[in-house]
Parts: sequence; C-alpha cells; structure tokens
Amino acid sequence: MDVDKIRVFDQNMNLVDVVGMVSTTATIGMMLAGLPLCTKMVREGTQNVQLFPFIAFFVNCMLWSEYGLLRHDLAIIVVNVTGCTLEGLYIFLFFKCTKNKMMVVQMTCGALLVMFPALIYSKFLSPSITRAVSVLGKLCICASIVTFGSPLSSITRVIKTRSSESMSFLWSFVASVAAFQWTVYGYLRRDSNLIIPNGIGLVLGLVQLALIFKYKPKAVKKSSDVRGCPPDGSSLI
Repeated sequence: MDVDKIRVFDQNMNLVDVVGMVSTTATIGMMLAGLPLCTKMVREGTQNVQLFPFIAFFVNCMLWSEYGLLRHDLAIIVVNVTGCTLEGLYIFLFFKCTKNKMMVVQMTCGALLVMFPALIYSKFLSPSITRAVSVLGKLCICASIVTFGSPLSSITRVIKTRSSESMSFLWSFVASVAAFQWTVYGYLRRDSNLIIPNGIGLVLGLVQLALIFKYKPKAVKKSSDVRGCPPDGSSLI
C-alpha cells in the first residue's frame, strides 16, 4: 500500500515538472515576440510603441521572481527572470530611441517605488515565509491584472471598429495555450495565486480568439499594429 502511494506521488511530481517545463518554454517563446518591436523602434522610433506594457510586465516579472524564490519553484523563477531580462532590454531600447527620455525615467522610477517596498517587505520585514508568500502572492495577482491593459484595449478597439486587424491570431493563440498551461500548473501545485491571474488570462485569450473569428480584418496590413500586440504574456507569469 505504501509502495503504491509512493508511485502515485512520483507520477504527480513528474506531471508537475513536465507541465512547468512546457509552460515555461511556451511563455518564454511568447516573450520573444517583443524582439520585432526592438527592430521597429530602432528603425522608425517609438511614436507608435507604448511604454507602459514593458514597464508593467517588468514589475510583474520581478514580483513573480521573488514569489518563485520564496516558494522554491524553479519554473516560476526561470520564466520570470527571463522576462525581467527581456523587458529590461525593451525598456532600455525604448529609452535609447525615444525623444521623451524624461517620461521613461519617470515611469521607471514610479515602477521602482511600487516594486521595491514589496520586495523588501517579503525579503526582510515579513514575520514568516508563509506571511510573505501570502502578501506577495496577492500583489502578484494585482500586477498580473494590470498587464491586462493592452489586451483589454485591443478588445475594446476590435468591438468598436468591428475589425480584428489590430490583433495577432498567433499571439492570442499562444497566449491562451500558455495561460491554460499555467492554470493547470497552479492547480497541480495547489496554488491559487497562479490559478486566478492565469485563469483570467485564459478567458481574455479565448475572447480575443473569438473576436478574431467574428470580426475579420477589413484589410491586410504589411506589419502588425504594435498597439494590439503586447510585448508580453498578458497575465502570464
């Protein structure tokens, strides 16, 4: 009987590891979607590129990285450290290419003022690891929801114009798959802090896919509208 329990435990652990690895790979692949924006910023400037999604996702990844460290969760750590690196690169290139450098400095400082108190509390001031995980987990959920700004603006624009030309089918599909994977991973880990934001991200991804099928693009563009193709993974950690 004990042997059977051990075997079931091993199988569950293996399943968690596999789902975590697949989720991490899919999410990192989606984060790389911001690389074409770097080329566009260098070539054409930043007039059609929004800075806020980069800032929001950087803060999101920083908070989730600390959460992963507290939970000793390698999948969360890897995907969010990678996200911090990529988003930091995107922010740096935006700063180099934009004429309004003061705006970048102000938004970055604002993000740091939001991020560092949470990190300092969870690392040094929290009375226990359990308390730190609880508080930081709630902050991570809020940070993930903030990153919904870009997808939500795209959804509003598509409904208003009755055209999905500002949306990327591939990005929406991959985002939905990755959100589903992280939701499953959160369920296997019994972690509601993972389930809630990625469950919401999955719903938004499916809504975007439904709108793409319902409202066909009115015209084919040679390049995608960067405002409708976020550089990050919606709610994805």
